[in-house]
Amino acid sequence: MDVLIIYKGWDSLDKEKDAVAVNMLNAFISQVDAQTGKKISEDAGLMLIAYATNIIASLSQE
Repeated sequence: MDVLIIYKGWDSLDKEKDAVAVNMLNAFISQVDAQTGKKISEDAGLMLIAYATNIIASLSQE
């Protein structure tokens, strides 16, 4: 899993590029989903996906 995706996503937020940030967060969700039950526990995977989904939702409200 490429942890740099998260940092790139935050960098996009800082530059007010919401669409890029959402794309990065969706890529993160896909990677977490792929690793959930393997390298990431079920609970941790669900929590990470929920956090990323909440960030995407808050960006959509702005």
